[in-house]
Amino acid sequence: MRVGESPRMVEEDFSNLTAEGVADILRREGVDVSVPWMAYHLDLLKRKFMAYQRLVVDRFKSVCSSTDMLLNQCRFRANYEFVSRRYSPLAMVVDKQELAARHLVVYVSRILDGPTCILSDGWYCVKAELDDALADVHRRGRISVGHKLHIWGSRIQCSPGLGAQDFIDHNITQRTSDLPKLLLHYNGTARATWDATLGFQRAPYFPRFLIGMRRTGGIVPGAVMTIQRIYPLLMSVRSRSGRSKF
Repeated sequence: MRVGESPRMVEEDFSNLTAEGVADILRREGVDVSVPWMAYHLDLLKRKFMAYQRLVVDRFKSVCSSTDMLLNQCRFRANYEFVSRRYSPLAMVVDKQELAARHLVVYVSRILDGPTCILSDGWYCVKAELDDALADVHRRGRISVGHKLHIWGSRIQCSPGLGAQDFIDHNITQRTSDLPKLLLHYNGTARATWDATLGFQRAPYFPRFLIGMRRTGGIVPGAVMTIQRIYPLLMSVRSRSGRSKF
């Protein structure tokens, strides 16, 4: 089997596993989940398994084609959210339980028309609007679907009364100002490594090099500097004429 065939294999192996069927199984186990919620997360989990197969086909072939593995992932998410009452980073940001400016690692789920894309933390997706500098990077093909990004200092734009449930209840790709939207800036966005853990990061910020900053790119989270020379302490004395003497 070639690597390019793995996504189709996943779809074929899980074609008999529907959102209605999984939701019914979870309800019998005591966790009440809605069919739209289950369909949303089932789609994200299939993408996750596709990524595993593309990474190492031989090692993950049996794992990614196992319906038991997928059901266990669905059980974990349902218990995590509905029983333990814990939520993913993007859901907490949209619900105003966490600051949008925190250091996050997300991946690009979809590219839309204009300076807009869909970002995901693996659990939920949110629309993101790029500033002019980031839009220029996107036009040059430096931001693509599947790329992981460090984001810092972003702002959330959300109409009152809307929250994480609106990820599921609405079509996130539709052009409306009512849906939650992250506003990203160039200096607060950087490519992450392929194996970076999604979600909130322990480091409060990520450093940027001076060569990678832009004057119009917004606030810089941190900078990498090298001390090249240390000068002795100098004293300046200003005379009555206004001239300074060192």
